[in-house]
Amino acid sequence: MAPPPLPSFLAFLADQFRGRWREEARSDWAYVVFYRPIAAALAWGLAHTPATPMAVTLAGGLSIPAMAALAVLLPGATAVPLIGLVGWLGGLLDCADGDLARLTGRTSWLGRYVDFQVDVVRWATLFVAVGIAADRAGGGVGVWFAVAAGAAGLRRVARAARAYRFGTLGRDPPSSAPAAPPTLATLVERFVGGLDGLLPIFLGLGWMVGLGGWVLMLPLGLAVLDVLTTQIANLRRYARL
Repeated sequence: MAPPPLPSFLAFLADQFRGRWREEARSDWAYVVFYRPIAAALAWGLAHTPATPMAVTLAGGLSIPAMAALAVLLPGATAVPLIGLVGWLGGLLDCADGDLARLTGRTSWLGRYVDFQVDVVRWATLFVAVGIAADRAGGGVGVWFAVAAGAAGLRRVARAARAYRFGTLGRDPPSSAPAAPPTLATLVERFVGGLDGLLPIFLGLGWMVGLGGWVLMLPLGLAVLDVLTTQIANLRRYARL
């Protein structure tokens, strides 16, 4: 089957802004600000080449061993900013592979599955690599590794809980009623939830301004909130059955 004709770059951006980006900004605003525009340009350029979405996914997966190597081989103080940069690049390619798949009509369940697995391992590696580097910079007592491992584990627990609900009940259908103006509480919730995509940038820059291993308290705090809100939502849904 011939691939669909490629739109102009400006038409592609306009379509993304009206659809995917506008919807994603409600929950993942950091991705829309710090990843999506660059990923869209990268995907549109790659659509004119033989590159496949799977190749882009696997290229993003190279960030996993790269972050681990940086944490082990470089001095801790030098490693953390580079780990953050590599983590951001992995996230950028994670956004670009889906855009490329949709542009070229090469979406597949296999591609989605591999992309999901790479995403899970990449986030865990980001946290743990920063924890290892922070411990090495501070004398190697293992405290920051434990914080990082806790953040990675809690994030996985929350994601598994959401996957279980989606698998048994499906995703919550969008309301057909016009959306009400967001309240202050809703805006705060969206802001906190959207911080997730900012973590690689925050970890690198936070270390550079002198926060040290304390930069890991933000991913730990977000992971705790993620577990609490996900469990409350699940318990409410299942209690109504």
